[in-house]
Amino acid sequence: MSAKPTISDRIAARNPQKALARALVLRGEGQYPRAFKLFIAAAQAGITEAEREAGFCYLNGIGVPHNADEAGRWFLRAANKDDAQARRHMALLSLSGLQAAKLGSGVTSLFNQRTENAAADYPAALAWVLPAAQAGDMDAQVLTGFLYASAPPPLSDDTKARYWYGQAADGGSPYGHLGLGVLELPLAKGDDETFAAVDHLHRAAEADLPAAHYYLGVIYEKAIGRGADLPRAAQHYSHAAKGGIRDAQGRYGFMLLRGIGVKANKVEGETWLRRAGMAGDPYAAAIVGNIYAQSGGDLPPNYAEAANWFRLAAEAGHREAARTLGMLYNTGLGVPQNPDEAAIWFRRAAEAGDNVAQADLAGLMLSKRTSPTLTEPAPVHEWFEQTAESGDPIAAFNYAVCLAQGVGIERDDARA
Repeated sequence: MSAKPTISDRIAARNPQKALARALVLRGEGQYPRAFKLFIAAAQAGITEAEREAGFCYLNGIGVPHNADEAGRWFLRAANKDDAQARRHMALLSLSGLQAAKLGSGVTSLFNQRTENAAADYPAALAWVLPAAQAGDMDAQVLTGFLYASAPPPLSDDTKARYWYGQAADGGSPYGHLGLGVLELPLAKGDDETFAAVDHLHRAAEADLPAAHYYLGVIYEKAIGRGADLPRAAQHYSHAAKGGIRDAQGRYGFMLLRGIGVKANKVEGETWLRRAGMAGDPYAAAIVGNIYAQSGGDLPPNYAEAANWFRLAAEAGHREAARTLGMLYNTGLGVPQNPDEAAIWFRRAAEAGDNVAQADLAGLMLSKRTSPTLTEPAPVHEWFEQTAESGDPIAAFNYAVCLAQGVGIERDDARA
């Protein structure tokens, strides 16, 4: 498929409106590079729709390499002419940390360089989208509701979030119903308010919104506002998982693996768990790790593969996976035996409050198998003392061992 402009393209480019019309046709035919050139030709002539479409091309890498800054420049030109879609895009770009700064009266706005960890600019996002919401754009109303619901104080305002979600819902937007359901469910006081919130989620699910199916799955699994219904929970999780909701993929995979609310299917369950784990779900990754660490029928444990999944889960914050990974390094199962690496993972789990990991790390330090230059001493005696003071007998015993052996603290046989 050639990206070179044809004679028809060159003729259309001479007239901005014809350039826009032909660009829309070419995009529909999948001729993205040619369409982009015509969008730019029309945009440079000041056609608002073309400016917005040029921004969309840059934002999504359609016919041109992705460039958020260029996308912002074109969206900004259209947004300044009150184009509702461009205003929504400007709001979303503000949430990604892209900031517009005018260089002077009557001068086209440009975008500042973004820092790697640029913070979301909620006030700027709201300033861009609110006029479009007030003008009746339902998608802008949903976005305005989201901004009020998720912004940090003092901008956050549940009353305003409810109002704008409600405006969109009254106009027939399933996303408005989704926003109301998500906002009102945790705030519900009594059955009537709970049922009203769930009803909004059902209306969003009727439009097949994956997020709505996920929340309904949680409701039916956890018996929120009604009795538990595991088959219905599995059904909703299935819809959400197929719609790309990571947490639903993990929950549905677990239900398939264990036969909870649905006929057991270990192969399909593991497939969903893998997908969720690869997408960053630490619990799903840990479950896959456990599957490999256990023998299955005629297959022996695969500790090397288990270590890969435990690492994925541990790096995402799963403390039990961190402790298990430490055990693998400590024993040399599936990975090269490395006490210092084991100490790293035991410490990560221990600092997250895992009492077993604290004991494992203390034992490793007592064995004197770690390198003083690679592994810093950990305050295991402090962890055990704090837990012992709350009445934990195991922690009290471990603290006594620290006192008797001088682990991180001066040896004190009398206190031990």
